[in-house]
Amino acid sequence: MPLVTLPLGATRDRVVGTLSVEDAMAGDAEFDPGLLAAANRGILYVDEINLLDDHLVDVLLDAAASGVNTVERDGISVSHPAEFTLIGTMNPEEGDLRPQLRDRFDLQATVTGCQDTDDRVDIIDRALAEGGDGDAATEYGDEVTDLCESLRVARESIDSVSLPAEFKESIAELCTDAGVDGHRADIATARAAIASAALDGRPKVIESDIQEAARYTLPHRLQSDPFEEPPDPEDLLDDHFDDEDDGSEDEAESDTEGSDEANDGESGDADDESTDSESGESNDTDTPDDSERGDGDTDERGERERDPEMRRR
Repeated sequence: MPLVTLPLGATRDRVVGTLSVEDAMAGDAEFDPGLLAAANRGILYVDEINLLDDHLVDVLLDAAASGVNTVERDGISVSHPAEFTLIGTMNPEEGDLRPQLRDRFDLQATVTGCQDTDDRVDIIDRALAEGGDGDAATEYGDEVTDLCESLRVARESIDSVSLPAEFKESIAELCTDAGVDGHRADIATARAAIASAALDGRPKVIESDIQEAARYTLPHRLQSDPFEEPPDPEDLLDDHFDDEDDGSEDEAESDTEGSDEANDGESGDADDESTDSESGESNDTDTPDDSERGDGDTDERGERERDPEMRRR
């Protein structure tokens, strides 16, 4: 994969390529490819991209949108493929990036200096080991090799990673809440979430993949007033996913309450039936029948009247 650097001082002809006017008039036009042709199916790297001249920015925008670079001179037109991955670095303190170009970057990563002493020592070790033959060079070289192997495996499996429909809807709602223009943020977030799942070796995207992807696809697209601080993407993520979690918990609590009410009703009915049954059995068993009690008293009185000894008693 070619890696081509576009310097700030490059001319338009150096970037897009040139056609010889003299040769064209003689009927033997020859095209001299530029940096865009050299970066085809590779990486085009621009340092201090926010300081790049506007006419070169327009060239990059056209080539990035169409994947084709066209050069025209005196009625002669030459086109060639120019599909590349654009990587740019910049210092925000030196100026902002044009919104049209900023939106073309799918991902943004902010790099700051390390404040932890151990991390700074590790950086020194890596710098001293670069290009060396010692143990440190071997150790860090193994880390790079492992990372390359992980990326290779992820590339092979990324086509089989699925993005569930509910997460597509979640991405669309998140980008709508962020107030971004167009649909590039939605597409970039979906692709980054799939890549995150593939890198972790999972066949399906989960919620954490979307959160991780949004941290790189949304910050440079968030809009703010000129004299206000830009919104914090972490606050946006917390609000969005907390709302979804609250909705799920409310539904679960509602289902649980409904189940408890149904159980209470059933237990109440059972208690009523049991009480009624026990009460009925108690009445039937313990309370003597009035007719039986009356018949017994009559027989005893008649027997006393017939027996004189019983009358004397």
